[in-house]
Amino acid sequence: MTGRIGAARTLHSLLGARPDTRAFARHAGNPLDVDVLIVDEASMVHLEMMACLLDALPPQATLILLGDKDQLASVEAGAVLGDLCHDAKAGGYSEETVAYVREASGEELPSEFLGGGGPLAQQTVMLRHSRRFGGPIGQLALAVNAGDIGGAESVLRAGDAAVRWIDGAQQHRW
Repeated sequence: MTGRIGAARTLHSLLGARPDTRAFARHAGNPLDVDVLIVDEASMVHLEMMACLLDALPPQATLILLGDKDQLASVEAGAVLGDLCHDAKAGGYSEETVAYVREASGEELPSEFLGGGGPLAQQTVMLRHSRRFGGPIGQLALAVNAGDIGGAESVLRAGDAAVRWIDGAQQHRW
């Protein structure tokens, strides 16, 4: 199965959702015909859906989850990507992983991301430079995600046009 790329589709479509049931046509007894499966916006995948997806993957398949753990949470129970990436900020890469990254990409991992991580850390990559959210919006997002109320207020009160504090703001009842 080389060179074949299937059409992008929803997980419900991929797994063969059945009307009026939570069961799928694809499962361990009727697995997906894939060697590699890439799931984008994986932060939106809830626990039950991820369990069904993993059940439908053939044992030799590689699963790649892409997404922002701090964005677009699932609407049902479970924050699978968030849980998997909980410790991603620390890195925790082993010497073997560092050597692999060096050989595969020519990049050297900074020393603060080395050591101490378990097997999951060796399979988790966190992008550390945002080309989408810089400046005050990025600073505000980091403060909010860290639960840093003072930092968030400081960014809002800095007077930038992109984000700003509004004195006397009132909630509206609709």
